[in-house]
Order: sequence, then structure tokens, then C-alpha cells
Amino acid sequence: MPYINLNMGNDPEFGGTLWEALEWMEYVNGPSDSNMGRLRVANGINEPYNVKYWCIGNENYGPWGKHSKESDTTYANKLYKWAHVIKEKHPNIHLLGVGRSLKWNEEVLKKNGELLDYLTQHYYVTSKIKDDKIQNAQNTLFAPAKMEAHIHSLGSQLDDFNAKLNRSNPLKLSIDEWNNRHSVFQNEKYTFTRHSPRRMFDVPVIAGMLNAFIRQSKYVGMANYIFPVNAHGLIRTVGSNDAFETSIYHVFKYYRENLVGNHSDYKI
Repeated sequence: MPYINLNMGNDPEFGGTLWEALEWMEYVNGPSDSNMGRLRVANGINEPYNVKYWCIGNENYGPWGKHSKESDTTYANKLYKWAHVIKEKHPNIHLLGVGRSLKWNEEVLKKNGELLDYLTQHYYVTSKIKDDKIQNAQNTLFAPAKMEAHIHSLGSQLDDFNAKLNRSNPLKLSIDEWNNRHSVFQNEKYTFTRHSPRRMFDVPVIAGMLNAFIRQSKYVGMANYIFPVNAHGLIRTVGSNDAFETSIYHVFKYYRENLVGNHSDYKI
């Protein structure tokens, strides 16, 4: 199911505006006789895509590259303006807001709890590799337990908000970025790289995280591995005509084949 993240404008050079976001939404979901719908038709797509899931912003709490760091209050206030207008124009979509810590989420939900359907979370394990061997293996292998404890604490916070707002469709978490990153020792220092191959120690980490999502499915409504192809992917391409399955491909394959039904059916 498609999910689109809207550029919220916290990059000084390439920041998007609410007006641009509304045009994107009209292009994707608008009728063929709307302004942007006509452009979509001119580009060869007659029917709306009918995308239901839209996120406002991405990691607004961090200064990545030219990305401007925002406080929880700044983001919550900006989000309210965007979410209020978007929901008014598109009442049937599901809106996601940027989540992080208990304090951050408290501020965002206080202002936007009735407008949002999900709060995002990003979880990255980091494995250090030296001489082709994992270092401090316990930090990697027990990381899913630490992540699950955090999800549970955020879930308790959501319980309180859902009860307070008397929501029939409870607010949930969207773990829309997660994986195990590698930091490889080279040139006398550890350097993060997306090109380190997936290894066998990635298998229990990925399985551990999937198990945590299943156990916490009361709170986790969406979980998207990044990236499925190349980089940290399940499949790596070789040139333009070949590809191979990585070790974690088989984790997802076996889960897909064997985990059917309800989470209460499994003791994981």
C-alpha cells in the first residue's frame, strides 16, 4: 500500500510549502477535471492513485545536512497548520506526524492528537565491523529488546491519549524506517556505509525486530524496512542484468510464508 512523505520545508534551499503539498495531493488523488488532475491525465494517468497514507515532515528533530533542526514545540505548531488544512481538504486520508521521544510525542499529540492517525518512529541498529568481524556483538544482538522497550513506553503514552480523546480508531506508531546499519573500520576509524554486505549476524537482528513489532502490534500499525533493494537490502543488484538474494531476504521470505493469522496465535 503506497505511502507518501510530504516535504515540510525545513531545508532552507529545497524546503517545500503547504501550497506545494496540496498540489501534490491533488495531482495524486484529485479528479481528472481538477487543475493538477488535468496535469496527471496529460502525463498519461487518467484515474486518481487514491493514496491514503501521507506523512508531514521527516526527522524534523535532527540537523541532517542542510536540514534545519526543530524543537518539539516548533514542529507541533507547524504540523497543526498543515494537518488542519490537509484534513479539511482530504478528510478520508490517514495522516502521519513525526514522532520521537516521550517528551517530543507529548508535545506533538497535545496539539495534533485529533488530526493524526500515526506517529512515525525510526530505529537503526549499528553494527561495528573490523577485520570482517562484528565488534561488541551484544550491542547488536540485544538491540531489538531495547527498541521494544521504547515502543512499549510510547504505546502506554498512546493508550492515555486514545482514552482521553475517546478515539474509535486509535493512534498508532508507524516504524517507517528501520534496519541494521554497518560501521566498518577503515583508514583507522569506523565509517558508516550503505555498501557493506548483509551478513549472518543481520539475520537475528532483523528477526528480533520483526518479532518485537508482532508482539507490540497493538501499537505498531506499520513497519517499513529500509531499503528493500540494494544498500541494506534484501536483494542486491549486480550491474543491470543480475541480482542476488542477501541473508535477510530469507528472513522476510520465511516470515511471509509462515506467519499468517493473528499475532495472538504466536508465542514469539
